[in-house]
Amino acid sequence: MRIDHHLRVFVAAGRYDSLNMCEGNLRMAAKLEDDLSRRFSNHCYEGGHMMYRDQPTRLQLSEDIGSFITESAADGDK
Repeated sequence: MRIDHHLRVFVAAGRYDSLNMCEGNLRMAAKLEDDLSRRFSNHCYEGGHMMYRDQPTRLQLSEDIGSFITESAADGDK
């Protein structure tokens, strides 16, 4: 990320995931330098490790990924 300043990261976690903590992801990103931290897009979804199994969560995840791609592509054009 220090080499490619256009690189963005999408992080998805389930609120009840025992392997990936929503709050922990936010704390980790906050410890990074501002330039790196702001390029992380952290999202927390209701559910566990496979939060995408529930249709409402899957639809929200899909929408969030689509927005992330659109916004990242627009930032890369700047």
